[in-house]
Formats: sequence, structure tokens, C-alpha cells
Amino acid sequence: MSDAIALAGARARAGIWRFKTLARAERTFGNISAPEQAAIYRIIQEQLNNILKYADASSVTIRIAPKANKIFLTISDNGKGFDTRVQRNGIGITNINSRAELYNGKVEIDSSPGNGCRLKVEFQTPGVVSPKAA
Repeated sequence: MSDAIALAGARARAGIWRFKTLARAERTFGNISAPEQAAIYRIIQEQLNNILKYADASSVTIRIAPKANKIFLTISDNGKGFDTRVQRNGIGITNINSRAELYNGKVEIDSSPGNGCRLKVEFQTPGVVSPKAA
């Protein structure tokens, strides 16, 4: 998991992204299964893509923190923000929700025009939760 965070920081430093990135994992996450790691990585990737396309942000913060039997992923930006009550036709947020739900995760988006965006994803106990049956 720290590889995904390191990659985000490296891309920002290389000028691939137009914003400053602060990425931090609270500790190592060796007990997360490979499919769970992939889901978290893809959520980070999708949200960074959304920020690039729509937010016009100059700063992004990615934080992954374990607490009790959960993992909390937070991605915040200082971009344009948007009205969360307005239905969007894009697939990005849909993909994020689908990936989180696969591991019994919950997604919360806090945003409003002019106030950036904060995506919060909460996952149950890492490495123990199995994907929902299809």
C-alpha cells in the first residue's frame, strides 16, 4: 500500500501532475490482501484522475490510516469543488463506490463549489474481510 502512496508522490515531484501531493500512510499494511490493496490503489488512482480532470487543484493530500478494525482512506484537494447533490454522468465516482462496496467499504464525499473535495473511504478489518459474493 505504501507503494501506491510513494508512486503518487513521485509522479507529483516529476511534474506529471499539476498539483503538489502530500501522501502519507500511518504505518505498513502487510495484512491487507492483494485484491484489497488493488482496490485501494484503484480508488486512489481514480480520484487523482478526477482531480486532474475537474478540480483545478494546486494541492492534494492522501492519507491511509488504520484504526481499530478499520482502514480509513482520505483524499482531499483544494480545487473547485462541486455540488454533491447534482447527478453526474461520469463513471469515476461509480467505480470508486463499486470498488469500496466489494470489500464492505463506505464512501463519503464532502464537497461544495469553491471549497475543494474530500473523499473518505472506510474499509472493515483489513485482510479478514472477503469480497461480497457475486
